[in-house]
This record gives sequence, structure tokens and C-alpha cells, in this order.
Amino acid sequence: LRSAPLSHRDQKKMRRYTVVVVAVALCVWGLPPSSGSAVAPMGLRLRGGGDAVAQMAAIRAERAKKYEAEKQAEAKASPTAGAATEESFEGAGKAWCFLQGKVGPATVGTKKMDMPQGDARNFYLGVGVTVLRNRGTGMTVELLDDSRGWFHLSAVDGAQVQLVSERGDVTPSMRWYTPSLVEEAKDHPLKTASVKSAGMRSGNWKFAVEGRRLVVTNDGGSGCKVQLTEEGMFVLNEHLGEALHFQVANEPERMPLAEAQELLVAA
Repeated sequence: LRSAPLSHRDQKKMRRYTVVVVAVALCVWGLPPSSGSAVAPMGLRLRGGGDAVAQMAAIRAERAKKYEAEKQAEAKASPTAGAATEESFEGAGKAWCFLQGKVGPATVGTKKMDMPQGDARNFYLGVGVTVLRNRGTGMTVELLDDSRGWFHLSAVDGAQVQLVSERGDVTPSMRWYTPSLVEEAKDHPLKTASVKSAGMRSGNWKFAVEGRRLVVTNDGGSGCKVQLTEEGMFVLNEHLGEALHFQVANEPERMPLAEAQELLVAA
């Protein structure tokens, strides 16, 4: 049996229903409605008619282009933006990487904000910190943004943490201020980055790539300058005319500033 033909009124309702369904599909897919456009399979309205498959491919390509543009914009806003590709790095620029965070429960490794009374880290909660790590040797440096020139150092994984003062004095330290961040830099190298060729700043610290060396200076006026090399680091004290040379296998060696500068030229 054949169904009775639709009345003119019913046909008009059906056309309106079809328009609504197509409009909803356009909103879901983000396509602007256009008079004179063609309806492709799956109910999508494609601009200008023509080959539906080709137009869908063009739409996908446009979305991929937009996604890539958003990723590039996000990369430009990140602290590691502008870094050269790793293949172009050399010397310390290739050997050293960094990871940044703030002093707090996540980086200290505690479950609560409160820490034992007298713990010096209580005075630095929320302060930014940069952890530098040598990919090859495991030498690690921890720099707090508020520091006036002092920092923590470990010559190799598992070695005693040392406190290097603004004057270049070295004393044993009880611990890192952000041990979880130090461990993350060690265990998850893909989360780290190399210092960009244009350099960067974090709090009182300034990082600059100079030839094969990575130079770290502080605004505190201590006169000390940290020079990272491919295998170690020097702390130069211009006020005292001397320097410290840190290497993986040996105790730090104190030497005249001129001698350290000669070694840096050859590094």
C-alpha cells in the first residue's frame, strides 16, 4: 500500500524541519551557513558545492593549520620560547638543561604547607626556583629567585649538597630547598629545556649563552659570576680576585682568578 501524498502544508513543515537539522549540524561542526552551498553526506553543508570529499579535506587542513598556529602562540608565551633546536647547541648550552617551579608542598615533597618550626624553607614559600642540571655528569645547581648570590650545588647524583655563599665560600647543606623539583629534572629529562640563545631571567638571576659557556649572574652585587662549562663550573669572584672550580670527581679547587679565566678560554 502506498502512503497518501503529503499535503502542501505538511511539505512546508518538512522543509522547515530539514533546515533546522542542517543548521544544528553546521553549529556542531563550526561551519557558517551559506546560501547557495551544497549539502554533503552526513548532513554537512559545504561552501560553494562541488566535490564533498575534497571540501572536507580542505576543512580538516584548515583546522590543522589553526591548531598549529595556537601551539606556536602558546610556545611563544612559555619561558623556554625562542630556544634554538638542540642540534645547534654546543658546549654548556647542550650539556645543561633547566626546570623551574616554586618553593611549596609539591617541590619540597610535603603533604601540607606547614613545615617544621625553624625550617628555613618556610621563609621562601611561593618563591620561584630554577634547577640547572648537567645532562652528562648529573651536576645540579639550585637557584632561588630571591637569592642575592648564594645557591645550592651537588657535583654528581647522590653527592653531598653544598651551599655556595655570595662570597664563594662552600659549606655542607642539609638539603635542597626543592628536592622534588631536583628529582623531576633527573627522572623526567623531557620536561626540562635548554636555555635559549637569547638568554633569560628569573628573579635576581640572569642566564646568558656566551660561546660554549652558560654564564649565570646575580643582581645582588656580590661580584660572583657562575660560568658553566660542558663538564663542570667555575665561580669567579672579581672582588677577591679568585675563583672556585667544581668538577665531578674532585673537591672544588680554589685558584687565582686569572688562572680560571685561562681555563675558561680553553674550555
